[in-house]
Amino acid sequence: MRKRDQVKKKIENTVGKILGNKERNDVIKYSFETSLKVLKESSDFNPILKSAVGGICASLEIIHQKTKNKVKMTEMTRDLAAKGQELDSLNGQGNSSEVEDQIGILARKLDSIDVKLREKLEHSPMQRALQADHDAQDIENYCQELQAAYEECRTQILFKVERDTTKILKTLMINKLEYSVLAFHNVASMNRSQCTEGTRVEILNDIMKWAEDCSSDTLLGYWMCGMAGTGKSTIAKSLCLKLEEKELLAGSFFCSRQVLECRRDSKIIPTIAYQLAQYSCTFAQELSSALEHDQDLAQKEPSIQVEKLLIQPWKTVIKAKKFQGSSPVVVIDALDECENISRVLKVIVTAIQQKKMEGLKFFFTSRPEGNISDHLNTESKTSVNKKPHVHTFYLHNVEESLVQDDIQKFLREQLQPFLITERQLQILVQQSGKLFIYAATTAKYVTNAHGFEKKRLQNVLNLGNAPNKMQTERIDELYGEILENSCNQWYTLVKQTAKFMHFMLLFKIIYLLGKGAIAVHGKVCVELNLINFQCGMYIHVVATHYDLHQK
Repeated sequence: MRKRDQVKKKIENTVGKILGNKERNDVIKYSFETSLKVLKESSDFNPILKSAVGGICASLEIIHQKTKNKVKMTEMTRDLAAKGQELDSLNGQGNSSEVEDQIGILARKLDSIDVKLREKLEHSPMQRALQADHDAQDIENYCQELQAAYEECRTQILFKVERDTTKILKTLMINKLEYSVLAFHNVASMNRSQCTEGTRVEILNDIMKWAEDCSSDTLLGYWMCGMAGTGKSTIAKSLCLKLEEKELLAGSFFCSRQVLECRRDSKIIPTIAYQLAQYSCTFAQELSSALEHDQDLAQKEPSIQVEKLLIQPWKTVIKAKKFQGSSPVVVIDALDECENISRVLKVIVTAIQQKKMEGLKFFFTSRPEGNISDHLNTESKTSVNKKPHVHTFYLHNVEESLVQDDIQKFLREQLQPFLITERQLQILVQQSGKLFIYAATTAKYVTNAHGFEKKRLQNVLNLGNAPNKMQTERIDELYGEILENSCNQWYTLVKQTAKFMHFMLLFKIIYLLGKGAIAVHGKVCVELNLINFQCGMYIHVVATHYDLHQK
């Protein structure tokens, strides 16, 4: 058979497949048109989406007349119509601006798919006949893209609706939780620092990779352990900001031994529960019901708090499949700075091990203290064939060269206004070792000198590197220099204050003695004090001296 006859035969076969049985095609055509009509109507609530859907519908209608598999095409269109109706039913729920944003994203995706469909339609009849099988596969792929776009939009809208807790929080018995605002990562009065841009990048990326991993075998706990001064809290703060950007931060509690409410173990669970209620509408509703039933839950022991304030409300969230495709994270920083932390840690880790809060992750930081390690260091206690429940990362084991690269970036940014030389910078980096707190304290000590920056910088440089000493001795020396400087300033202030009080006392005595005594004692006393006073007090003393002799 000649090539021309082969092409002719293929065209005839393709036309036959397209036309098929007339009665069957009429039924399919009616079904298809009905689906398209529903799809168009379901987008009436949003003009942007309606325009995009209209373009898709026009293209699909033409393609339907030419495709080989009309039944499949009709099924796909009917499925899209159902999805469109579901989006219509979600309209008006949650934050309207956020829902509109997601619909706008969907509309742009539909427009891009429509462009691809129209490119196929521009092919000549001969070209379509020759590429019939290939085009059919492409069209099916485009339809799958459409379905995926609708599904993504639906998921995101449901997520936004779930995150809109405005109404429920108005009725929630928040005061009964007795949560700690000062423990939030972003409370202004605590002024918690984040990592300098360009530092701790690899560490934060690894943690975010864990946070965004929604696979079933991902560990729900992550413990970042490190010696004092290695930068744990700064990393935790930066992590909170990154999680917020991804809408994955479910709650945070930054322990602090300096703040009463941030070192009390009884505050941790109620504070996390309150923030989860802000994060999830379903969680807030369940928590509200629990508090109405028992208003004293926040005063109960940790095991009851975790069960009633966290586990049971969260199970409702999971059952409703509100956060499919994402795993919210709770950040608890500086466990070692909280009193009786073992009581809370024990029940939280047990809940993680028993998978009572699936889909909710916990990130912990602390020093490597025994009472904390006993609960969190599950890797060392796990058998070879059994996976641990909490991932452990030792911050102080990070290679020193990597840490010092970050410290150098930090110090350069902080001390750049004071024209620090590269040589001076390198000395400070070496002095810091792996201790970010050494670098941070140095920067604060120098930059807060108010005119004595260079002198203070030189004082720190004179401390030396001391490479053979323990790391803690370096920070001890730095603190020693700061304390000595502070004591000197304090002593000077005390002397000045004493002189001023001495003068005021003499003035009061002279005033009480009366005019007769002034002639005898006034001038002598004032002049003696005038000699002892610094220049800053001179005008005040002379003015008083003048007033005395005028009386």
